[in-house]
Amino acid sequence: MTQEELNEVLRLHKQWLESNGNKGKRADLRRADMQGVNLQDADMQDADMQYADMRGADMRGADLKGTDMQDADMRGADLKGTDMQGADMQGADMRGADMQGADLKGADLKDADMQDADMRGANLKGADMQGADMRGANLDYSAWSLWCGSFDVKCDIRLASQLAYHFCRLDCKDKEVVAAQNALITLANKFHRVEECGVLKPKPTLES
Repeated sequence: MTQEELNEVLRLHKQWLESNGNKGKRADLRRADMQGVNLQDADMQDADMQYADMRGADMRGADLKGTDMQDADMRGADLKGTDMQGADMQGADMRGADMQGADLKGADLKDADMQDADMRGANLKGADMQGADMRGANLDYSAWSLWCGSFDVKCDIRLASQLAYHFCRLDCKDKEVVAAQNALITLANKFHRVEECGVLKPKPTLES
């Protein structure tokens, strides 16, 4: 797909959005080849981009709320500051994508491949990440939701030690928690920012 063809799809999609479906046409980009295209600041709400090839595409600041991107290929795409609230990205390939500051609130990321993605400052509140592969991903300053949607995420020691470090920094006086924290200290001290945040030492064992 050429940039000119894509621009026409965007024009009709904008009309469709603004007229509540009475004019224009919803963007149907299923299986479209959009490698390296410019979607910067584009309004693609509720578009259908299942299986689309968006490798290396520039989608900075785009509005992708509610967009269907199941099994889309977004390897190396620039998604900085993109609004993907409620988007369906089940099984999408986002390896190496730049998602700094992206809003993924309520997004469906089940089984998505986000290996080596830059997700610094991303908002993952309410995102369903079950089975997602985040090995090598950078999640510094991101919002990680504590609900069942964050179960079973595939990770590496970098992320595991980061989460362990945060657990070990909880101020809890329960003896079972303190024992668990002490058991995790070796792992927690492998946190990549441990020198900045402070090396942990075992806490005094609490009596029952």
